[in-house]
Amino acid sequence: MFSNESRSDVVQTVNAELLERIHRVQVNYNGSTLLRTYMSAVIRNICLKLHKQGMYGNPVDPPVTEKLLVPVDMVDRYSIGQAKRAYWAIMQEYFRDLPKLTICLKLRYHIKIERKDILRWYPECRPVIVAQLIAHFGPHPVHLTEKDTFAFVTPIFNAAENKNNSPDTLRKWTASKILEILNLLNSSIPHAAFDEESFRILVEDYFSPFLLKD
Repeated sequence: MFSNESRSDVVQTVNAELLERIHRVQVNYNGSTLLRTYMSAVIRNICLKLHKQGMYGNPVDPPVTEKLLVPVDMVDRYSIGQAKRAYWAIMQEYFRDLPKLTICLKLRYHIKIERKDILRWYPECRPVIVAQLIAHFGPHPVHLTEKDTFAFVTPIFNAAENKNNSPDTLRKWTASKILEILNLLNSSIPHAAFDEESFRILVEDYFSPFLLKD
């Protein structure tokens, strides 16, 4: 992401940011993955922020174009495990937005929503609204288009967040988070080129961790 000449400055800046985040790391790290993997995701987030701000020049090497095989076709079990661990660690970086992101990813990829997901995101949600969400997006979901899905849930999100957003705003927020995670995944794994379709498999495995066995 950066020029070779700026390496020492980048390291110094990243170290300073890590010191500011150390309390969050201690609170959120639960030992489910290697500390090295978790810290890698934290450092990548810092580097991506610096890169987005245009700091420390441009990289010398051209971008990698080789594609990582879609997980369904993978024969390299280490690559599968590496991708799963990287995705888990990245998701933990969204600690404040994680309950909302969980709901939105499940809506986007048609994964059943559970009562605990709703209450973790919206603790004051009325039982009748919980029941409606489960009826529409639970074990036996109503088949809605993406547009109709976000139109249905946006009033509930607005009530939870005390906002007045449009369905398109929520849809775009979800799309932006997916793009962020894809960028983090592709920058964290050598030669990776995840797209939305291969990303879907990691999302499904994250919520049902029996799909991609090591």
